[in-house]
Amino acid sequence: MTRPLIRSGSAVIVFLKAPVPGTVKTRLMPRFSADEAVDLYRAMVEDLLARLDRFEGVAVRVCFAPPRAGRSIRAWLGRHVGLEPQRGGDLGARMSAAFKSAFRAGFDRVVLVGSDVPGLTPRVLSKALAALHDNDVVLGPSPDGGYYLIGMTEARIRLFSEMPWSTRRVLRETLRRASTLGVSVEVLAPLEDIDTAADARRLWRDMQSGRVRSSSAPRVANVLRKILGARLPRAGAASGDSPRRRRPRT
Repeated sequence: MTRPLIRSGSAVIVFLKAPVPGTVKTRLMPRFSADEAVDLYRAMVEDLLARLDRFEGVAVRVCFAPPRAGRSIRAWLGRHVGLEPQRGGDLGARMSAAFKSAFRAGFDRVVLVGSDVPGLTPRVLSKALAALHDNDVVLGPSPDGGYYLIGMTEARIRLFSEMPWSTRRVLRETLRRASTLGVSVEVLAPLEDIDTAADARRLWRDMQSGRVRSSSAPRVANVLRKILGARLPRAGAASGDSPRRRRPRT
């Protein structure tokens, strides 16, 4: 398969946490055990970094939390991955610091993503970086009212400060502020992150039905098979779960 070619000067920042049971993906519990939640989280991170490895001419910068976890993150991800601790108080301050650091390093198009979106393919990231040729900002919306991706051509701190994080107002408020600032924005197709057990079950069904290609997230597919394979009827079987929402194709 042809690898996406991205002009030098582009960077993708991945925000992640140290995979410690009971501290990551806690909304998966109690349906998942703390260890199962960590296994799924590690798989999502590893699959994402493997997909990013298919890019040419784009730097990957992993920003991790907490800052003291650098040694364990390095042991997990290896020495070929560029690591930087997240700095700042709330999420907005940490994202601002990550963008500032990337632009100081000389990058001119920077995209920041979370680590829990299995649908975040190289094609989506390539579109995001391409959008920054003609726009100041690019956003990838989530169905919960936030976003899974934000990209910029310069650090625009007003888009992060005093934001109502973890609410359904985040995307709407970001777009409102961008309009006030005269900042041009391109909005990508929405993608879902994996926060809850219902999200994980939906993803597993979509992988079983072929709606989502498990080959794009093989580690996630393997973990879900181990955790949910014996619990979940195959797609089309009788189930008490609510109807599945259609996931966008990317």
